[in-house]
Amino acid sequence: MDYVVILQWITINLITIWLSAKADTEACQNGNISVSRASVIPLGSTVTISCSLTPGAGCIGRPNHLKIYQRNYKLLATQKHSSASVSVRVTELGKTAFTCYFSCNPNSEDKTLFCGIYTEVGTSPGQPKNLTCEQLGEQARVGCTWEKGRNSYINTTYLLELQNETDSVSSSFSEYWNSSSFGFLHLPTSLVPASNYTAIVTASNSLGTAVSSSFQLTFIDVVKPHPPSHLLLNFHNSSSTSCTVQWKDDQETQIFRLKYRPESHEFWRMVMVENCRRYDLHDLEPFTNYEFQISGKFHITKGKWSQWSSSVLRQSPEAVPVGELDVWYLLHPVDSETRIVTLLWKNMSLSEARGKIRHYKITVQKLDQVQWNITTQTWFVKTIDKTACKITVSAYNARGNSPPTTISIAQEDVSGLPSPHNAWAVAMDNGSIFITWDPPGKLLDLVKAYVVEWAELPDKDRHNLNWVKVPASMQSTLLTGNIKPNWCYSICVYALSEKGAGVASCTRGYTKQAAPLSGPQISWQQRKENSVLVSWEDIPANQQMGCIISYKLYLKKRNSETVPKVFEIQSETFTKPYILERISTGIVYGMWMTGSNAAGESPRGNKEFIFLNVGNVSRWYMNIILAVILSCTSFGCIYFVQPIRQRLLSLFTTNVKIPDPANCTWAREYMSVKDKRRLPSEQFLNDSGIFEEPETMDIEEVAGCNEQLTFTYTGTFCNGECNTNMHFQTPEGNCQPQDLNTTTVDGFIYKHQVPCLYKNLVSELITLQTMSQQDIEPADTSVVNYLPINMLSTSINTTDDGCESQAELCSLMTFLPPLFSYDGKLTLDAVKIDCSSFTE
Repeated sequence: MDYVVILQWITINLITIWLSAKADTEACQNGNISVSRASVIPLGSTVTISCSLTPGAGCIGRPNHLKIYQRNYKLLATQKHSSASVSVRVTELGKTAFTCYFSCNPNSEDKTLFCGIYTEVGTSPGQPKNLTCEQLGEQARVGCTWEKGRNSYINTTYLLELQNETDSVSSSFSEYWNSSSFGFLHLPTSLVPASNYTAIVTASNSLGTAVSSSFQLTFIDVVKPHPPSHLLLNFHNSSSTSCTVQWKDDQETQIFRLKYRPESHEFWRMVMVENCRRYDLHDLEPFTNYEFQISGKFHITKGKWSQWSSSVLRQSPEAVPVGELDVWYLLHPVDSETRIVTLLWKNMSLSEARGKIRHYKITVQKLDQVQWNITTQTWFVKTIDKTACKITVSAYNARGNSPPTTISIAQEDVSGLPSPHNAWAVAMDNGSIFITWDPPGKLLDLVKAYVVEWAELPDKDRHNLNWVKVPASMQSTLLTGNIKPNWCYSICVYALSEKGAGVASCTRGYTKQAAPLSGPQISWQQRKENSVLVSWEDIPANQQMGCIISYKLYLKKRNSETVPKVFEIQSETFTKPYILERISTGIVYGMWMTGSNAAGESPRGNKEFIFLNVGNVSRWYMNIILAVILSCTSFGCIYFVQPIRQRLLSLFTTNVKIPDPANCTWAREYMSVKDKRRLPSEQFLNDSGIFEEPETMDIEEVAGCNEQLTFTYTGTFCNGECNTNMHFQTPEGNCQPQDLNTTTVDGFIYKHQVPCLYKNLVSELITLQTMSQQDIEPADTSVVNYLPINMLSTSINTTDDGCESQAELCSLMTFLPPLFSYDGKLTLDAVKIDCSSFTE
């Protein structure tokens, strides 16, 4: 009974295993899906996919329509049942998915997923090839590498086996074929030097197995030594070309290889060293950084080389420079006796300098005089006479100096020295300039070499000039380095002889051109009746975009539709300013300018308007005439306007001499009259604000003055005779003070104001004047207490002798207004005296 049960259990398990091997099923909530084969399917085989719904699932009351898809987009079958199946041939490698859907309406796109399954499609593994093994060092584990072969797209197991005469070890790993086409395994052992080994790799998956070829190996074949260490270098007696290389190695290494190179080079030099751990190197370059590496192996003829050791960098010592400096010069005259020479030279290459250049020595030799200077720059400036001389330049490092480079500088006149002709520059496609020239004629045998120099236009930088020396046998060269596109260069060719460089042949060149980016800025000035001088500023160098070959000046009438006149100015012949002739007067012209190179014309620059007046008085002359007119007007105002002239004279005059009235005859007579009040002139010359009030006296009032009195007095400076003219006018109206005419005495102008008087004052003045003329003394002297009669009679006397001196005035009337009296009494309120006029 027990045997029957055991037999049934075995039978059921065998059937289950067989079914599992033959089919794969995925159960879902609403149904299931199965594949007729296992989940791993060989490429190109045919499989059956079956779908079925669980009873009660799917459409209710309507039939189910089942659909089977591959990769969710490829429809394999549609059936109107609760189950469906389809057979399909698998032609796509890798993982693939089969899915089952049901739909209640076959005409609708709606469907419901109820189950799915993933399968793998692959191939059997490829055969492993090129099996190699390696062991790093004597005690390390051995590792083997092989090529996997083709990709099986399914999980594959790799088994590495290593066996010798007595023992066998193995190691394995499983993986999907990934991007790496190589397999690698370490074995848990190290090789023994006296044994022979065989290695095999087996690849297997569910679809097949593949075995590599066997690989025979020994300890010498497989084991790789560790790289040597402690690489040391020693230069003998500070030698710059020889050194000894030493290293350490504690293994049974029999042969080494040493490689070295200058750090800047790409290729290595290599030497072999057998059974020795040192080597002497020769023919090294001085003052050069070298890189050294070394490796080794156990056997001379077979085995594996070790990895290269870490690099060791070492600089060789300096040596005496061997190259000559490339020297050139520029001359600049100072005066008739001296000139400035600027020496320029290029840095030596490392192979020529053979060390760090510390300074340069310059020697100037003329006749029996020798001068030397030291500099660390690559240029030197010195003032020399205008005589022939020789200059040498040498470079110095820590070990010595280079051979001196000698240049000869001729006297000021170099017309007799050989000179090239017809220099011509052509742009090349590679960003260089090709220049050619004709050699000197009869003096060709005297030429030692040519020097071609080039510099950016318009300015030359003395210390950044470019030049190249060309052998005397050549008449052309290619200029490269420090040349920018869209830029104009000045290029000069010199012929060198024993006596120096002659006159240069110069031209202009470029590597690439474009139309200028801007135009010249112009200005103008009238020259004569119908011509102007036009000046302009050159286009900035960075906007010329090449070499300017011509300028165009445009002239057009304002608001005119006619084509403008064009005046072309060639760059080889143009001069500034440019004279523009035959410009019509009275017309406004617009004027502008452009610049052109070989690639095109620039935009126009600023626009100026020209207008020439009829008669053509230039701006400069107009300014002079206006200045003269303004000067004359200012002088006339100062001379003829009294207040301005007085103010200016007061600035330059400190003491003003005023004539003394006491020197006149009337003043002396007045002083002799008894009981007459002295009336000093100083009272009238002082400020009116401090004028003292005279004593009062009884004067009979008379009727008010209703008429205006105008009194004009003219006092004349005379020689020998005094003349006085008085005019009286008493029009009707109110009596108001009025200004007198101005009086000029000894160059000064005095202004007086007539007091406001009554009418009877005028009549009394007339009476007193008559009495004075008849030598009759007035009877009533009480009135003279305020206005003395004697002063009046004296002031109007025209028969007295004149002035005692030409520098004095004839009468006090020059300073005071004429005083007078009339019948009746004079009251004080009828007399109004304004003294402010005297101070003016």
